[in-house]
Amino acid sequence: EDMPRLDYSGGASCPSLLLEPQRTNLATRSEYFGYWQNVSINPVDVVDNFAISPEGKQNAAKLTFNGSNSWKGSGNVSVSQQTYTGSVYLKVEDGGGNISAALTLYPTGTGGSRQDVNITITSEWQRFEALFDNWTLGTGAVSFVIRSNTDGRSCLAYGAQFEAGSYPTSYIPTMGTSVTRSLENCGDISLAPLSNNYSIFAEVTRIADDAINNLEFLDYRSSGNDRLRIYTYNNGRIRFRTYFNDGTNDSYFTNSGDWNQGNTIKFCFTYDNGNIVIYANGEQLQSVSQTLNNLNYLNMETQKIKQVLHFETTLTSSEAIALTA
Repeated sequence: EDMPRLDYSGGASCPSLLLEPQRTNLATRSEYFGYWQNVSINPVDVVDNFAISPEGKQNAAKLTFNGSNSWKGSGNVSVSQQTYTGSVYLKVEDGGGNISAALTLYPTGTGGSRQDVNITITSEWQRFEALFDNWTLGTGAVSFVIRSNTDGRSCLAYGAQFEAGSYPTSYIPTMGTSVTRSLENCGDISLAPLSNNYSIFAEVTRIADDAINNLEFLDYRSSGNDRLRIYTYNNGRIRFRTYFNDGTNDSYFTNSGDWNQGNTIKFCFTYDNGNIVIYANGEQLQSVSQTLNNLNYLNMETQKIKQVLHFETTLTSSEAIALTA
């Protein structure tokens, strides 16, 4: 969990660095299912450290479902009425066919209503993900539950996670207490003052659906006032703005269309002896003449940053379009 995480999504052979927002795994025993509670009258038998997990270590548990409607829960988790996501790696263990099961958010007090997400466990490891956005807390806490109605079947389980948010982040191991992974972003990347020819590329996914105005996610600047910003305004539309030491000649570039939650945008701006050209998602947006050859800090904030590339040369128009397509 202390190593950099790489994103191979989309079948990429060359991964990008995965940077994520702050999240807390509220399931306090993410690998030791023997500590989980039997929520239903029919127990789930557990053998911890039974098999090799997706991590490559012998730390996957064996879960055996006894009778119809057998549940295993994470134990009470104190939550508020909001959206949560549960996830866990599961695989059929007993050599039989698929197992029909469900991931459940189960309120443990009175007056609550649970939410079930049906899943099918197969002979291959899968990380199952369940979005819980249609439930009622009631008076108590909740439990994140793995349940099956298939008597006598067994599966392997590894890496349970229960977190506030509308999508799962990468696995955060826990060993008796919840664990919080801090917000990650590139922060300030110091560069040598750039020459008269360079290009900057950034690929960013929008993960938040609040505060949609003035979300600044790329600020490329010098130690003075010269800078180029890319940020949102007017309900998610994107603005490119350049600043100068004398405070004049601001330029604005606005793409067509909105940047909604879940959308990914690839940007590139090229600099060639005072001429800036900006590209996004395979299109040239705008160009402007302006001296910006002393920029030496790159800051990215707020959203899911997939990659940032700095070229010490000016990409051609066809190269920049191909890179951002």
